[in-house]
Amino acid sequence: MTTRQGRPGKPGRMTRMTRLAAARVGLTAVLAVSGSAAPVAAGSVVSDAPGAASGTPATAAATAAEQVAGQVADGATAEQVTVPDVLVADLGYRPVVEDGYLVNPDGACSSPVALPTSFTPACRAHDLGYDLLRVIDRDGRAVPAGLRRDLDDRLVDRASGTCGAGMGGSGCRLVARGVAAALWLNTQRQGEGAPVAEHFPWSF
Repeated sequence: MTTRQGRPGKPGRMTRMTRLAAARVGLTAVLAVSGSAAPVAAGSVVSDAPGAASGTPATAAATAAEQVAGQVADGATAEQVTVPDVLVADLGYRPVVEDGYLVNPDGACSSPVALPTSFTPACRAHDLGYDLLRVIDRDGRAVPAGLRRDLDDRLVDRASGTCGAGMGGSGCRLVARGVAAALWLNTQRQGEGAPVAEHFPWSF
């Protein structure tokens, strides 16, 4: 599967980048007052800036979540992403760095069948992306069109990239295609909005 980076002419791409640019401007204004921007360095947890939550509404967290989710979907490395403390507070945890990317430290590959352990870092990054969508939804705003699909694609791309050569690699890639199908089905069923908790056979 082709990664999201470098896909020419993808529908809605310019719209999202424009929206993220506007969100960045708005978030910068909020952070300038609260002093809550916290850069992420590889191999470390998201740093905590004092007084970040003071006077910051849920809307600031949702704005930050939309920006960070877009970066996660685009494959940005941890050094390229800034996670403000207002977002950390809303998430309820600090994302950590694994294999160079931000992940949910408690994330996992939830599947009714066993998946290769090599998929785990990609699953944890995907879990973070889904949590960011929930932050957006909690503020009452719609999840940007295509963003959930892009997060799903990123998971499949990274998972497939861990598969080796030979017959073992072929089996691994077959499992990755199964993951892609399950994600596509769930995302379509839930209208590409914020993920909601469900039970087997729809859980993933």
